[in-house]
Amino acid sequence: ARMLEQAGQIDSARATIETVLREDSGNGPARVRLALLLCRKRDFGRASAEFHRAELAYEKEGNLEGLCDLLLARFDGLRSQSPEQERHDIERVQELSGKTGNRYHALSARFQMARVAVRERDYDRAMDVAREAEQQATSEGMPVVAARAMGELGYAFLYAKKFDEGVTLLRESVEMAERAGSPATLATNRMKLGEALRNNGQVKQAVEVMEPAVAWYRKNGWEDVLPLILIKWGTVLNGTTRFDEAIRTSREALDIATRQGNELYQAMALQRLAGIYATRDLREGVKYWDRTLVLARKT
Repeated sequence: ARMLEQAGQIDSARATIETVLREDSGNGPARVRLALLLCRKRDFGRASAEFHRAELAYEKEGNLEGLCDLLLARFDGLRSQSPEQERHDIERVQELSGKTGNRYHALSARFQMARVAVRERDYDRAMDVAREAEQQATSEGMPVVAARAMGELGYAFLYAKKFDEGVTLLRESVEMAERAGSPATLATNRMKLGEALRNNGQVKQAVEVMEPAVAWYRKNGWEDVLPLILIKWGTVLNGTTRFDEAIRTSREALDIATRQGNELYQAMALQRLAGIYATRDLREGVKYWDRTLVLARKT
């Protein structure tokens, strides 16, 4: 199932995991994996139920490390949770890892708290937390955790409008992910670096960095985040001579988000299309702005 997932064959991976669970319904890691695959397909209702079943089983067994794995996975994958629920999951991992002594869980929760701090617009705290997590993960021989933490650190600098520093740190995060051999972390950090380069006026470099990451997300069935990836890609392309591709990419993002019923991503895609047309076809731009406002007020 893991090999199928890595090959982008998400439906086959899910069918294999479901076979595991039919033969071994108490297999907690398989149930968590199934929940994550369901998240990739945006079946958040069923994913939430699978997470909950595994959570009850782990709690009944007293399996605190399994529970930490689950809570970290749910924070990363289940996009239907409220900010309060996400914070609760990460705080619980911090508490449980203090009991188990599991440093991987402790450091993973630490850098994820940087994401929570960014969402709360506490950028100084986000940078402090991510920097500390990266340094500790590096010193304790956890290269993937360190690369992810460095990505969060660089991204926090972006939110704080410190683009030069963000670019430097995110370049390092990409190199760290390459050395760690983590394709998912590499793709994530490449997208973040591309945003930083674009914001810093380095559009050509942004395209070079992001293009392989966009191809990876397309290939590997990340339906839950693909509209956002395409929106960011279309935004970068708009600063190049690839105007037609920017339009196609943004419309593709809009089509996927519409099929998914994701009004937030629909609004973002419409906003990008409005921006793209604003300097080229004002009448068309106004149409997209009108559609954007309807959804923006709802979301």
